[in-house]
Amino acid sequence: MEHLFGWAGMGRLLMDAVLGRDYPLLLGGCLWTALFVVPGFYAANGDAAESSAASGNVWQVRFSPPEPGLWLYQASFRGGSDVAISLDPLAGTPVSFDGASGLVDVLPADPEAPGFLGEGLLQYDGTHFLRFAGSGRPYLKGGANSPENLLAYNDFDQTTPSHGYAPHLGGWHP
Repeated sequence: MEHLFGWAGMGRLLMDAVLGRDYPLLLGGCLWTALFVVPGFYAANGDAAESSAASGNVWQVRFSPPEPGLWLYQASFRGGSDVAISLDPLAGTPVSFDGASGLVDVLPADPEAPGFLGEGLLQYDGTHFLRFAGSGRPYLKGGANSPENLLAYNDFDQTTPSHGYAPHLGGWHP
C-alpha cells in the first residue's frame, strides 16, 4: 500500500525543512488485530527516480500490511524546529494534511502474481533465512547489500560521485 499526500506550493523551502528535520510524516495503520506506525518520506514530485526532480509537493508512505482486511489509516504531519527527531509525538504544530484518514481494503496475495507479489510478506521464523508467508519458501538474498556504493557513481542524480564505471568495463561480458 502506498499513499501520496500533496502540500501545494512548498517546493525548495519544503526540501530544506525536511533536511533540517522540521517535518516528520507518520502513518498509523490498524486492523482489529494489529496496529502499526510507519514513517513516511518527502518524495519531491513523486517521480523523482524518473524525472530527477529536486523539489515538489509529494510525501509518500509505503506500508505492506501483514494480513488482508479493511485497514484504517491516519496521518500525523507536524511542523516545527527538529520535530522529526523529537520523542514527543505531539511536538510541533499540525500542518497541511495532519489527521488525514481513510480506509484501505487489502486483499489476499494472488499466488499467480509475478515475482514476489504472489509470495506474501517476508517473515522471520527462527531459522537461518526469512520465509515468504504465502508460499513458505526461503528468501535467499544476493548482492553486496550496499546501495550507497551504487548511488556514489558518476551521473547518478545530484550525487557527489566517489567513483565511475570505467574501471569495471573490463569485467563486463555481455
